[in-house]
Amino acid sequence: MGFNAMAVSEIGDQSELYICPATDDRCNLIEERWDGGLKNIITPVELRVQRLVRGTGATVELEAPQMRFDFYVTDSRVVLLCEKYDQGGGYTGMGIGAVVALTANAISSAKAKARSKGTVLLGHIRYEWLAYVSYKRGGWLSADGIQLWYEDGEAIWVFEIFFKKGTSIELIANDILRRACKYRLAMSDKKDEESIKVLQKYANGAKITPNSNPKKESECRLPRYFYAPTGEDIRPNSKDNGVIRA
Repeated sequence: MGFNAMAVSEIGDQSELYICPATDDRCNLIEERWDGGLKNIITPVELRVQRLVRGTGATVELEAPQMRFDFYVTDSRVVLLCEKYDQGGGYTGMGIGAVVALTANAISSAKAKARSKGTVLLGHIRYEWLAYVSYKRGGWLSADGIQLWYEDGEAIWVFEIFFKKGTSIELIANDILRRACKYRLAMSDKKDEESIKVLQKYANGAKITPNSNPKKESECRLPRYFYAPTGEDIRPNSKDNGVIRA
């Protein structure tokens, strides 16, 4: 099935620090050395994760409408976290490893709440994985949103993150792009001159070119990305797991 960056984990679990975000016992996101601080900038209104396989089309691996996510854009990753994820219906999904199956549709809200107690739905897209950033304004009946893509060697994973109407999605998408390119320039992998030029362009503040057709995405594809969940050994000055402890 490949690597879905979203997973259900026990609150306080810090066993898979590179693959999955870590939380403390109060379900607060634990900061990493590369994050440059944690700031929950805005609350998405919906998350959809699709898996694209060439020749076979797309499958929806996670659909979470009307759920409150904490959304972090840091200097090294984008993080999504939802403690109250299991409210009795309205979404489907899967995770990584031995995670809890998201099968809330067939049970009551009370049972769902009891079942999810002590767990959290969360995930991150590290900038070494990020392949594509885009944004698009929704129509009258659809929300404004951004898209983040990564690959795992088997499929393309598309994270569609939707926000309330009027949200500055252009600023969010361009901020992610700028941070990702700055981070990639600091990574220890070898880069060709053309890749360096593109990364420097956006790291220095260049914006995604708006699409002349408002019904289509304004997009930017990043050069030289790594298949998720690889790349841990080429992070900037990577000598430890980078977790900042209190």
